[in-house]
Amino acid sequence: MASSGGVCKSLCKAREKCLTEEERYWLGEFPDLTKAISPRNEAAALSWLVQHSEIVCRGEDAKKELHDLCSSYLDRVGLTSEVPDCLLRKSQRCPDDSPEIVMFKTYTEKYGMISDLEPAMFPCVERLRTALTQNTSLPVDYNSLKEIAEKVPRLRGLRAKRSFAPGEFVLELPDSAVMSVEDIKKTDFGRLLAKIPANLSDDSIALIWTMVERWEDESSLKSLWNSLPRFFGTALGVPTAVLEAALCDTPLLQQAHEARQHLEDEFKAADPVFRTLLTAYPSYMREGWFLRQQYIWAAELWYAYAIQVQRPKDSNDSSSSASTTSAPRMSLVSCVGLANHSAGPHVVHFSAVDPVTRRLRLRCFRPIAEGEQVCISYGPLPNSRLLLFYGFAIKDNPFDEHEIRIQMPKTDPLLEKKKDVLRRAKMTEEKHLVRPQGPLAAGMVAAARVMAASGDELQQLKRIPNAALQGKIQKQLSYENERAALTFLKERVSEALAEASKRPSAVASDLDQILKGEEGASQIEKMVVECIKGEEGGGSMTATAEKIKELAEESARAFVVFSDIYFDGLIKTYQHVLKTLDEMMKALNLVEVTPSNGTA
Repeated sequence: MASSGGVCKSLCKAREKCLTEEERYWLGEFPDLTKAISPRNEAAALSWLVQHSEIVCRGEDAKKELHDLCSSYLDRVGLTSEVPDCLLRKSQRCPDDSPEIVMFKTYTEKYGMISDLEPAMFPCVERLRTALTQNTSLPVDYNSLKEIAEKVPRLRGLRAKRSFAPGEFVLELPDSAVMSVEDIKKTDFGRLLAKIPANLSDDSIALIWTMVERWEDESSLKSLWNSLPRFFGTALGVPTAVLEAALCDTPLLQQAHEARQHLEDEFKAADPVFRTLLTAYPSYMREGWFLRQQYIWAAELWYAYAIQVQRPKDSNDSSSSASTTSAPRMSLVSCVGLANHSAGPHVVHFSAVDPVTRRLRLRCFRPIAEGEQVCISYGPLPNSRLLLFYGFAIKDNPFDEHEIRIQMPKTDPLLEKKKDVLRRAKMTEEKHLVRPQGPLAAGMVAAARVMAASGDELQQLKRIPNAALQGKIQKQLSYENERAALTFLKERVSEALAEASKRPSAVASDLDQILKGEEGASQIEKMVVECIKGEEGGGSMTATAEKIKELAEESARAFVVFSDIYFDGLIKTYQHVLKTLDEMMKALNLVEVTPSNGTA
């Protein structure tokens, strides 16, 4: 047990306990645990201490110390409140007849949800305009961005109806409100899908079930379906013309194309199942439910809204594991999906159903003021992943990282020998990750040493056993090689920075032209038509074609605004890497080179 002063020692131990392998990789063998490691690690450590406060704290002084540590979380990890007080006062509770309020009422009355949070709308426009016009590294066309930002809808989320102290539960839901793939398989339609001789994967079952269930009037998730947007605005679903204009020639664009192609392949593979269902149930199933837009919508929903939930095992669980809990499964959890992501959240570690109460409970680890937006963490995600699967990006994201390719010239006469060394060391030639702060990844510098190696150095490396090779190249081989390696990296990063800087600031101002151009207009029109066919088939047509088109264009505008934030982070990252390389080069030049005869 820890007394006052001892809580800080307990925090150091909790930081070590909560370290991930990725954090260990970046921090090295002996991280300094007396200070915050990262926003994610600090949140996890504080959350663990709060959860075990009865053991950690002994006496009022210790409790106050823990409270102070929780209260100073943002300052300690270098984050400021994402929503200033002046904007907090502008948040508005959603109207009583809004889908969000109806969903909250449904789960409170039907499922016994307990929460002192409420759905609200936050001034997204002000946040976007502030983020895009302050401390940006992009050649931004401010007027165009402001104009587009004004067309982006207000941000919906959850706000506190009262103040919360660290350790309080902000929301509790019964286990029955959690819908995993295993739960889907137990429904009538889920069992039917499992019987179709198509060897459907769990992911396919979840998506096809969603495509049909969202139109079912008696669905237990009806209030959830009604609260969801028609367009999520992720890189998976925006028009291709908008995607390519917004992301230009970046690794993220390639990832987006690959992800979209994967969904296209899965959609085509599921077509026989769609035909089977339409033939077997012609009076119930509708052609419009099984169009591409409906499939993409279902996929975006599960990517953006589903969370990993671990539940206690049922008494009839037949798995061989001795654990008392089932493996975590992706699940839709109504109401929780309204909580927005933040790099400095109020709630983490909320994915385990309590085995005693059988409730999913969200506990805050830091104080929440009345009226403040309550945020959770989707994980330590870079902007590329947020934009790809969630449709947004965070200004100065502390978890941002970008892929960079440092491929060797194909004309290098030693190319194959260098590749052989990298293969033996189990290292990659091309793809490495860089971050906007901190040291460079040791693996990237090591790979550059091999790429810059001379014939004699490669011959020496050839004699080193495979098991010891990686350790060898992670250290300086020689002064000449180190200088050549750093120069090689500078050239590659400078090229990447120059390429990223080519992205025209006119993407924002040209957006309307892109949407009205032949390709963009055609893609928007197809999205709208397929959306209408699905809604007509489900008997839920609540908007005109013009309104649906407006919503589709709105999601495209939001994607462009957030892609600017992504590019801002990309450019800042490359600039940081170049600065770090300059510092490494300067430090190298300060080192006295020892003559070959061994005399100083």
